[in-house]
Amino acid sequence: RRLYLSWDEAREMQRRGMILGGHSHRHLTLAALDEDSQRADIATCADLLHDRLGPQNSWPFSYPHGVPDDSFDEVTERTVVAQGFSCAFSTEVGANRRGQASTRIRRHDANDIAA
Repeated sequence: RRLYLSWDEAREMQRRGMILGGHSHRHLTLAALDEDSQRADIATCADLLHDRLGPQNSWPFSYPHGVPDDSFDEVTERTVVAQGFSCAFSTEVGANRRGQASTRIRRHDANDIAA
């Protein structure tokens, strides 16, 4: 339990200017679930965030495990958007390009970037 934030700590982070986002409810590989199960898991996540945190201008999402077409799929992407998340991050490494889907944002690990 020491590794996880409490809702009070999350609200304090928001008060100090941080944007918080979703990561699913049960941390399962979403693409392995049927559409109804994906929808229920992501909806529960969104509901908890909106019920327990303050308002934000945007609500990002980060896919559990984050591998495109393996841990999330088109159903997942549609569901994330339908639940009001503004964008979604994968674990795919690389640059992002203008016009790319906001539900497939790539990233760089700060540990891999030379100073």
